Amino acid sequence: MNAGAGLGPALDDSFGFLVCDTARQVKRVLSSRLAHYGIPGSCWFVLRALWLQDGISQRELSDCLSLAEPPLLATLRTMEKLDLVTRNRDAVDRRRMRVLLTPRARALEPELLALAQDLNRELMAAIPPAAQAEVVSTLRQIRSTAVKRQAGSNVPLDEDPEMGVPMADAEARRG
Repeated sequence: MNAGAGLGPALDDSFGFLVCDTARQVKRVLSSRLAHYGIPGSCWFVLRALWLQDGISQRELSDCLSLAEPPLLATLRTMEKLDLVTRNRDAVDRRRMRVLLTPRARALEPELLALAQDLNRELMAAIPPAAQAEVVSTLRQIRSTAVKRQAGSNVPLDEDPEMGVPMADAEARRG
């Protein structure tokens, strides 16, 4: 390990830094590829969730993505302007807003999913297939542990600097 001035491991030896920096780098590459379609990177996981569960409520979408509702609303407004989603009141419970994909978003699904799969293959190409499965499994375990630890804490998480999203409430509901 590279220690720096006795203050702990060098950033590149820090698990937390590596996880955050890796996520940031992957987001940058994905966002640059989505930009060719006029879609901001912030819309990606919302699209992914809606391709799996079109018509869910804003609250359900917030819970599914572990995003606070106000930033999600801002993303949904952007997506409405881009003709990717519409929001309609629930027929039974008028307080609920349902989020529905537009025909444009549905038409983009096969091409954008292929784009993401290609990127995943590129990023994992140097890792043997068995190790790839282990990486994914390990990341799921770490995420689960982090969610459980936060759910048992009274200390709220800071905003996610990448998304500008207060995560404490959404993470606690998810666990």
